[in-house]
Amino acid sequence: MLKGFLDAVFNLTDPRPNYIGERCLLEKNAVGGCDKCMQACPHEAISLGFKPEISEDCTGCGLCVQVCPTAALEYDILKPLSNLKAQGTTHARAEADERVPCSLKCSKVPGDTATIECLGRVTPAMILASSAWGQELTLLRGDCANCKIGGATVPESLDSVIAIAREYKKHLEQPEIAVQVLEGNLEQPQAIPQAPAVSRRGALQALARNTRENSVRLIPEKIIPGVDTKIEAPRIPEEWAWRKKALRPTPQPETLQYWVIPSINEDCIFCPVCQNVCPTQAIVREKEMDGTWKINLETAACTGCNACVLSCPPSAMKLEPEIPFAQLEQVLLLREGDGYN
Repeated sequence: MLKGFLDAVFNLTDPRPNYIGERCLLEKNAVGGCDKCMQACPHEAISLGFKPEISEDCTGCGLCVQVCPTAALEYDILKPLSNLKAQGTTHARAEADERVPCSLKCSKVPGDTATIECLGRVTPAMILASSAWGQELTLLRGDCANCKIGGATVPESLDSVIAIAREYKKHLEQPEIAVQVLEGNLEQPQAIPQAPAVSRRGALQALARNTRENSVRLIPEKIIPGVDTKIEAPRIPEEWAWRKKALRPTPQPETLQYWVIPSINEDCIFCPVCQNVCPTQAIVREKEMDGTWKINLETAACTGCNACVLSCPPSAMKLEPEIPFAQLEQVLLLREGDGYN
């Protein structure tokens, strides 16, 4: 128990992201695997074998998390979301000039506004949630090219994240996402936009919230020695769950929504490969009482990782970039038939 407690304390300062093996395309043996995390790491801290190995050279920049197609690597998303929402909200249909100013800065930029270790940790869900809360978000970065935490690729990666967030909103009856990225002037901190003043009550609430979060993290994963009591990671990654939550106001059922999912054509032989490689168990292959097969997809659980498409033996699958919003609430029948046996 003491070892578990000490491990929990160490995890508070360990910059490495959480790794969820059941979501990793390497562990799933998807055709082609995946090396995006290794390619994105600016510090060569990730090596690949049967799974990604993250060394102690990791600085916690989060660039590997930004590119992981299945959230096999992730940081806690709730704390930065709480920091954003605490800065004020308005209704989702607010006009651009009615939006609440909001900011999030990297740890190298001075100032009192909400801080994240590196803007390489910013995700599409954070930007979408900020927009849904009626905020005008300013992301403040330091000198990325000379930063020991992130690196020169942070601005480009951040642009990609913002572009993805905008894809989710392009058909919705909402204002354009109000987000800008500025480089903080380290020599003139006063030029950096500051967060709105926080009341005494708000400060006490934030303190209580942070205390609760840190207390939870100090609880050992293995409470009883010799008994594995670790809670499994949610099947649907928090990142994708929040992307769906942040589609506000709720689109009409027929509205086309950016949400990448697979489709299956008549070449399907109803083998189990797509189900086996799916990192979130979104695809389920079932045999019916009459001997026929059905392949179903839980759309909300699909991350559009492309593992099923690349692994399909008869190449019967492809990705569809948009679906009617109503299908996000459904389990879709992708294919049914007699199968190969």
